Amino acid sequence: MRRSTPVASNPRLTVAASVALALAVGAAAAVTASCIGKSPYDPGTSLGTFAVVGHVQTNNCLVAPDPWTFSVKLADDPGVFYWVQNDVPVEGSLDGAGNVTLTSTSSEEEDPPDDAGNGGCTMQRVDTLTGTTSGSPITGLTGTLTYAFSTASGNCADQLTQNGGTYATLPCTLSYAITATQTAAPDASAE
Repeated sequence: MRRSTPVASNPRLTVAASVALALAVGAAAAVTASCIGKSPYDPGTSLGTFAVVGHVQTNNCLVAPDPWTFSVKLADDPGVFYWVQNDVPVEGSLDGAGNVTLTSTSSEEEDPPDDAGNGGCTMQRVDTLTGTTSGSPITGLTGTLTYAFSTASGNCADQLTQNGGTYATLPCTLSYAITATQTAAPDASAE
């Protein structure tokens, strides 16, 4: 879920840092895959590729696309649901009635303290997906995808739009009503 937000990427992340991070993550994935026999980027039993359409339900945060469309790969295991998009999958629960709950929390330092120790802002983001699947095997998902942004530590006043930042207020919440429809069945040769 972290990978698909309508929030602009961090301009301070250089190309070299991005490449170094990608290589480190790739190496860790290869080591993990060799130990467990399955790529951590391809967990569970694939349900295929899904087209997601989201419409803003609530937003007191930032400018957000409406509608918002993107693709995601979904997978499951008994009692477990996976949302796979660009990065390490987000894992959540899947009950016998097809109800899904996934939560991902991340923090990012937006403004490091200066040499005198002044300033410093760490933002926290909590992504939550709640929904219900349809079909057997699963071919659809409807639910709510919510992004909650807050100050984890420091003074994040410069992150507010009134001070040239991105957020109208902090803490804030952006939520979408989403519908995901299978556009490609799982690759049987990959199972």
